[in-house]
Amino acid sequence: MTAPPADLVTADLVHTLQAHWRLDVRQLDYLAVGFGAHHWQATTSTGARYFLALHELGYPGSDLDARTAVFGQLQQALGAARWLETSAALDFVVGPLPDVWRTSCRRIADRFALSVYPWLDAAPMRRLDDRRTAVVLAGLHAVVPRLPPGLGRTEDFRIPHRARLEDALMDLDHTWRTGPYAEPARDQLGRHRDGVRALFDFYDAEAAWARGSSRDWVLTHGEPFGPNLLQCVDGRLQLVDWDSLLIAPRERDLWELPPDGPAWAAYRELVQAPIDERRLRLYRAWYDLAETAVYIALFRSPHLADQNAATSWDNFLVFLPTRARWPGVVAENGSIRTG
Repeated sequence: MTAPPADLVTADLVHTLQAHWRLDVRQLDYLAVGFGAHHWQATTSTGARYFLALHELGYPGSDLDARTAVFGQLQQALGAARWLETSAALDFVVGPLPDVWRTSCRRIADRFALSVYPWLDAAPMRRLDDRRTAVVLAGLHAVVPRLPPGLGRTEDFRIPHRARLEDALMDLDHTWRTGPYAEPARDQLGRHRDGVRALFDFYDAEAAWARGSSRDWVLTHGEPFGPNLLQCVDGRLQLVDWDSLLIAPRERDLWELPPDGPAWAAYRELVQAPIDERRLRLYRAWYDLAETAVYIALFRSPHLADQNAATSWDNFLVFLPTRARWPGVVAENGSIRTG
């Protein structure tokens, strides 16, 4: 995110850090890093630094029950990350610092939740296709037999904001007046509506099949690459941002790796388990549909012509299901193609 949310008062952050983490904050610096959450560096009166993640529990207008449900899922995921770092002793996991009541995150300013992390002198891993990446993923995937019951949520193959996307597909004949990107989004979705529907059909059929394969599911991160896999100045790899943690097929963490590259080969060697090409494709479809749905939800909500919206627009155009992006699924007439 490139700018903090307009409806957040910085004093709320400072108060929450003081009241719940007992941090005497002297300076807050907004960090334009990552996407999907807002981040700050907090510096205390002693010079200690912390990384803050402010998670959005919904868009403006989301009802209280929906936000409460998202907050509960976030608490469960971050609690599992804390367990991975401490009880399971996975040295590559960066879990949240608990507050004085041993809570991993706190609600703040109605539609947000705050979590606090140690500051790392690190940068995103530049070369993901690396044996060290495979070591991290294999270590995480091996831990599920030790996971306490109820600590990790199980994959249900739900696509966040799917209902918002399906509503939008039914509302393409009416003007969208929620902001500067509303009408351009309606135009693009109209051009590719058949591709979106075809990919939904493909995804639903493949998800129904995958539900029967739960015997070999593992604990997964969900997005273990990009800005979430960091290399510290001392060379260590650290995996951050655990809000999407799930017990799921291992392919959920593998579909972005180059096939037959060093990381792929090392992972196969380490886990001695088959990697299912069909489940890899399932998760690529999940990601495209989830990204499309979240950006449509944004553009059909009140929004401004700011940098966050501009970045969202660029991402929306990348992941929108088109015939060019899904040639093996979306046929020329937009129907589903199985071969």
